[in-house]
Amino acid sequence: MNDPRFDAYTVCWVTTLDCELFAARLCLDKEHADLPTDRQDPNEYILGEMGIHNVVIVFAPQGQYGMVPASNTVTNASRTFRQIRCVLLVGIGGGAPGKPDEWNSMMDIRLGDVVVSCPDKKEGGIVHYDGIQVAAHVSKPPTWLLSKVKKLNSDHTFGKGMMTEYIAQAQQQMRQRMARQNYQFPGRQYDRLSDLTLCMLVIKSVQAVTRLRS
Repeated sequence: MNDPRFDAYTVCWVTTLDCELFAARLCLDKEHADLPTDRQDPNEYILGEMGIHNVVIVFAPQGQYGMVPASNTVTNASRTFRQIRCVLLVGIGGGAPGKPDEWNSMMDIRLGDVVVSCPDKKEGGIVHYDGIQVAAHVSKPPTWLLSKVKKLNSDHTFGKGMMTEYIAQAQQQMRQRMARQNYQFPGRQYDRLSDLTLCMLVIKSVQAVTRLRS
C-alpha cells in the first residue's frame, strides 16, 4: 500500500529541540517516505502515522530556537499540507510548583509528567514569558480540539488512559534503534522542584520541595 499524499495529513506536530524531535519520531506507529516539496518551502518534514492520524512532524533549522522560527516553520507547513487541521507544540518543560496553599502536592509538575495546556477564563493556555514575567498570551485553541482534551481527561480519570502503554512502545523503539541509551530517567536525585514562595525572591538560590511518590 502506497504512503499518503499531501492532502492526507491533518495533524502537525511542532518540535523546537533535537531531543523533542527524536521523541516525536519514536512515537510514530509507522514512518512514511518523504514527499517532494516546493522550492519555496525551506522546511524538511518527517511524515508518519499515529493511530488513525497522518502526522507531519516539523522543526526549525539547526541552530534556530524560539517561537519565531517555529512560527515560520508552521506557516510553510500549512502551505504545503493544506489539510492540516490542528497544530500541536509538543516539548519539554520545567518543573512548576503548586501554590503554597495547594492541598494536593501531587499537582506539582515534576520530572516525567505529561502536561496538556488548556485555556481558562483568563488565559488561552499558552503563555509567552520573559524571564519570570508574563509577556503575552496566545489565543485559545478551536472548540473541537478542546472537546477532545476534555474526553481525554475523562478517559484518564476513568482508568482508560493509554499513556503508559504509549511510552513503553516508544522506549521499546528506542532500545531497538539505539545502542547507547541517551534518553532515560536520570534518577530521583535530579527530580528537583523549587518552593514557589522563594522563586519570587531568589531565583538563583532556591530550596527543593520534597514530593512523596508511591
